[in-house]
Amino acid sequence: TIDVNFGMEQSYIYSVLTSDISVADAILDLIDNSIDAARKNIHIQKGSYGKFQLPSSYDGYKIDLSINEAGILVKDNCHGIEENLLTEKAFKLGARHEQNFSIGMYGVGLVRAYWKLGKSLEILTDNTKNSFRLKVDRDTVLNKTDPIVPATKTASDGVASNIVHINELHAETLKDVSNTYWQEKFFQRVSKIFGICIHKGLKITINTVPVPEFGPNIREEIKPLQAGQTFHTDNGVKVRIKVGAHQDYVFPGETGHNASKNKIFTKEFGWYVVCNDRIVLTAARTPIVGWTS
Repeated sequence: TIDVNFGMEQSYIYSVLTSDISVADAILDLIDNSIDAARKNIHIQKGSYGKFQLPSSYDGYKIDLSINEAGILVKDNCHGIEENLLTEKAFKLGARHEQNFSIGMYGVGLVRAYWKLGKSLEILTDNTKNSFRLKVDRDTVLNKTDPIVPATKTASDGVASNIVHINELHAETLKDVSNTYWQEKFFQRVSKIFGICIHKGLKITINTVPVPEFGPNIREEIKPLQAGQTFHTDNGVKVRIKVGAHQDYVFPGETGHNASKNKIFTKEFGWYVVCNDRIVLTAARTPIVGWTS
């Protein structure tokens, strides 16, 4: 008999994993993971919850991003990574996330972000029980015959924190982060995607600049537009559809009507899709969402 190898080259797996995402998407994955950590801590601290069993407030939580040609650093005070999560799931491809209402995905998001953005990764994390330091580079992972990478465990400082630092950036990453137009668009995108969380008190900064909240509300008092529906999908997802007028739109005949001012808001008209406080579709006005004019 002979042995037939059914294995896969790790470099091929990682190239497939990152082929369909942009540099911006990879960084957004890191922010998602920080927000998931905040939600986990809110649950542990028995915080208050509002609609759809989502946190009413993210007050006290902050995520600071430093993005430049020297590297990408994401620092938060949300929870820190627990030991079993770090050793078994955080970097294991395909590991399922057990947290309810998660928007990030350990086992995909963190690995994908690292592999997409740069060659070297360092994580400093403190979950108030223990502190860990993990440092790894791309070549080490590719050349190892086993998937285990050692991390250093020390006593906790008693303050939850997590730092993800990616450096030795790839050429594509360097090209984007050094482009002022990309920087402006990324800043706007973070505001739009995480605008609800920011409205609830989460603080996000990019290169020390605070990211503002985003997301127009609906005028609730207009009865002809108080249409809506709530239903569950076959796999148990609760969906709520709301239809209405922009919060600042004033109709003809109403006090304060001004056609010129109304035109300012037209760029915000359309359908918004929100999943677990993350705005995944913004002001969509295409036939795909049923918009006809």
